[in-house]
Amino acid sequence: MIGKLLGHNKIETTSRYAHLARDSIKASSARVADSIGADILNAPAPTETAPA
Repeated sequence: MIGKLLGHNKIETTSRYAHLARDSIKASSARVADSIGADILNAPAPTETAPA
């Protein structure tokens, strides 16, 4: 499907260029994970509500 979106007729063409994106995907996922971790660590403590 990605190959078709890129206009590739053969899977080999898509495979040839797929390795170029791996490093940027790893870097992006690390940034997202760091951001989520920071948000979790800085989140206010949940408050308990008394039963009604």
